[in-house]
Amino acid sequence: MTPASLHPYEHSILSAITNTRTLMSGDRIAIACSGGPDSLAALFSLTALARAGHLPLPVCVLHYHHGMRGAEADADADYVIDMATRCGIPAEVGYGQGVGWNEQQARDHRYAWLVNAARKRGANVIVTAHTSTDQAMTVLLRMLRGTHTDGLAGIPPRRELSKGIDVARPLLGETRDAGIAYLNDIGVASRHDPTNDNTDFPRNRLRNTFGKLTSEFNGNLTDALCRIGDAARDDSAFIGMHVQALLDSAMTSVAGIWKIAPLAAAHPALRSRAILDILARTLPQDCHEAALVELNVRTLGNLLINGGKVVLPGRFHVEARGPWLVFSDSGKHPGMALGINQTIGLPNGLEIQLLPVTGERDVVADPSGMSCFVTLPSGSKGVVLRLARSGDRLGPKRTVTDVCRAAGIPPEERPGVWVAVYPSTGDVLWVPGVPFGQRALQSGVLPTHFLVGSYPSGGC
Repeated sequence: MTPASLHPYEHSILSAITNTRTLMSGDRIAIACSGGPDSLAALFSLTALARAGHLPLPVCVLHYHHGMRGAEADADADYVIDMATRCGIPAEVGYGQGVGWNEQQARDHRYAWLVNAARKRGANVIVTAHTSTDQAMTVLLRMLRGTHTDGLAGIPPRRELSKGIDVARPLLGETRDAGIAYLNDIGVASRHDPTNDNTDFPRNRLRNTFGKLTSEFNGNLTDALCRIGDAARDDSAFIGMHVQALLDSAMTSVAGIWKIAPLAAAHPALRSRAILDILARTLPQDCHEAALVELNVRTLGNLLINGGKVVLPGRFHVEARGPWLVFSDSGKHPGMALGINQTIGLPNGLEIQLLPVTGERDVVADPSGMSCFVTLPSGSKGVVLRLARSGDRLGPKRTVTDVCRAAGIPPEERPGVWVAVYPSTGDVLWVPGVPFGQRALQSGVLPTHFLVGSYPSGGC
């Protein structure tokens, strides 16, 4: 069959795939199919293209039964199996226990199962049937929520979903109505999911009003919103080519801690994109929808310049502490456990080791403050390195603030000072690089361990 002999809808899908490289000749394709008109249009059009030699035949059809609609959902699963059989493609159904799931949880469970099922079947790409109608509503919905400009890019034609598994959307250039017309032409009926009529969900409410918006404001609203998405995606991709270098310069060796200086010095366009990436990497997945918005990007941008702290959705704390931007779920970054005979690199470039005291050793206080002898409690597995906290004390008479003041550390830098503490009591043992005497030696107790800091070649 030549392209000219394809159904116009199939020909249009082929053109989109060719122009965007959404699917490629070496792909092993799994099609996610709900039984609705969009996914059936994807199933039958891609099967037709495969039969005509333009694509590899999909290796499987995947349907996820959320366990939320009883017999009606059972019938959907049976129907998808029938349609897959009609296309000559094996089908697999996954089952969830979805009672009580919200929209995001249902989506997360569905995609997790799709990835596992695709991997089991040897597929490297999962096709989902998002259309230009979905794209337009996604862009508009994100506008209404106050998205960052990256959010205007909407749904990408193809992206990595999990290691070795991509998700592809070859129908993004077609409207939902075009897919329904195609199914009517080839004599395929579709299923209807009544949860799509539930206006408790924002997307469903928007779907019900989208036609009115189109008729009252812009007869080509879908095209207009999709063009905004395309332009935003191009801009985002260009900025993304440069933002990784900024992220690399701001990243530290400690999860949840970033360097402020390179972020604060960057161009606002790069800085805001870097903040968005940092939020996406750092915050829990279930906070993303509420947190990845322009308001929070601007809030953190101001925090980088002016200092302070904020609480983001999910009660996730972000604070500018000295030279560090610190993320934590409790307002107190937990730091890092340093075990015996282990080395840990701090974000300021110091490498800290905890070594046992063995044999005869000349135990002498280090006036540079780059080492410290300590006595660990029996059974202790090490110490914790963390940022200093308000009220941290070095014994009964001195606070960490006192020690930092005596060492000439400016007040604005003191929140970014690192300390070594007993994990069981929180007692501060050492401020690396600050000479204040040796607690273990002063106590008259033979030290059991030796904390030592050094800068590796290359310095900070």
